[in-house]
Amino acid sequence: MLERVIENWLDKASEKSFQVPFCYMLIQEGHTIIHLTRHTLTEFGKDIIPRDPDGNICAFQLKGAPGGRIGYEKYRSEILPQLMTLTSIPVTHPSIQNDGKYHKSYFVTNGYLEEEVGIAIATANAGHVRNGLPHMVVETILRGEMLAKAAKIKLEFLPSDLRDFNVLLELYLEDGTGMINKHKIATLLESLYHKDEFKAKEKRELISSVAIIIALITANHTNEANHLALVEAWTMFLSYTYEFIEANDIAAKFYEQEIQIAFDTILNELEDLTDEVLDDPHLLQPSGPAENLIYSSKMTWILGFLAFLGTHYSISGNEGRVSGLASFLRQFEQVIHIYGEAAFAPMLSYYWFCRKNDKGPKPLESLKILFNTAIAPMRDENADSSVFLPDPYQGVEECLINRFSEHRKIENSKFESHYAESLIELLIREDQKWHLQQLWKPYSRILIKSFRYDRPGDRYQWRTSRGHEVSTVQPTPQSWSVISKGAQVVDDGSLPNFMKKNPLFIPVFLMVYPHRIDKEMVKFFDNWLRKGK
Repeated sequence: MLERVIENWLDKASEKSFQVPFCYMLIQEGHTIIHLTRHTLTEFGKDIIPRDPDGNICAFQLKGAPGGRIGYEKYRSEILPQLMTLTSIPVTHPSIQNDGKYHKSYFVTNGYLEEEVGIAIATANAGHVRNGLPHMVVETILRGEMLAKAAKIKLEFLPSDLRDFNVLLELYLEDGTGMINKHKIATLLESLYHKDEFKAKEKRELISSVAIIIALITANHTNEANHLALVEAWTMFLSYTYEFIEANDIAAKFYEQEIQIAFDTILNELEDLTDEVLDDPHLLQPSGPAENLIYSSKMTWILGFLAFLGTHYSISGNEGRVSGLASFLRQFEQVIHIYGEAAFAPMLSYYWFCRKNDKGPKPLESLKILFNTAIAPMRDENADSSVFLPDPYQGVEECLINRFSEHRKIENSKFESHYAESLIELLIREDQKWHLQQLWKPYSRILIKSFRYDRPGDRYQWRTSRGHEVSTVQPTPQSWSVISKGAQVVDDGSLPNFMKKNPLFIPVFLMVYPHRIDKEMVKFFDNWLRKGK
């Protein structure tokens, strides 16, 4: 059954939708991935740059031919110029020494070559060898070889339960225009990773195989350029992979490439989304008045993801991209809509982006708005239940469906909050004593909800039965010196190792897992950001 699914996927895949899985196939064959292109004008015909098992630098040009063949006219007008660029321009990358050695060139397609095209490539290769230019030779990898590489996914890694395999098929058959079903992806990832025991070599093979499966089930989302759905899927892959690595104490050399490709894929999707909306801002505009609330809610969500990308730019020193993105995001501050507590995650991401890049009052203003929204119902004990925010287990789509439904399915969280404590810790760090004095009484009426995990790695799961929920209230009044001192202390023992080693994962993790919020995670990332990392 899997072989048929893979064949069907390959036949309709675009070059972008088989680029990431092809990287993981190369890893399984012993290649080390150096660079993965975003398909921009600067790729110079080189979509993937790896080092092969013998240490040779290679360059792969990918070309989609969904369900068909590449004819001579397309080869002559479109592909041949790219192959000339592929072979003639040296590979340039900070990780590669310019020692005068030539790279090996490969042309990869999920289709076939018409006979005339095959003859043209073979003839050109023979001429290059005859003329003492072996570096101009282009090797080809066609549909049959692609299927053979994909077939290396170990069958024993696949879901053994028929229901779990059906989940895989259901995800694969989605049309790619909507958001991913995170519950189903979590079910699939748990069935793939939660086996009783693996041999050392199998652990690395499993990570690559799971990544290929994630790429397979999101192929339609890739073809539809559904960037945020892909960001969510790859964030969940990273989360469950981190849990697997920590639980099995796997050495870094067995997962570094796989992790980096997934994180780069997240960044690439957000960069593609940024380029699209900067080129045409009307893409995000509502089509009519009836869509204004939906637009505001989804724009809040998008703003958080793009703010995360901006924070990444700041940390990596890409100031040019930061300024352009900041100008764009400022245009949407007036349309932000807090659709539920889950919306606090994108707003925290935006606060951190402003905190990193704006030395004026903007970061503090955005934080105050968040906190005021969180406690607003508490300032009126007779407030109607409709003003209370749905808890963070309800995402933007669930909240909007509930908002417009005649029969509400989500009970709003009256006098409860999962985010208020984290927000107040940040306000204390901003030394907002006067502001908090005015609001402490309504805040002290909130029932603070949090979750205590049996082990740090349980946080990575979409849902977990290991742990218990805790409800607390803040005493009133409290000494400012006591609470300000407490806001500076971080108990990072409750955080998983990978989050502590890779703090930049925290904002995007919270965007996808808004119910996993807690004050220690927030303070840990805030500390890291304030230290100028």
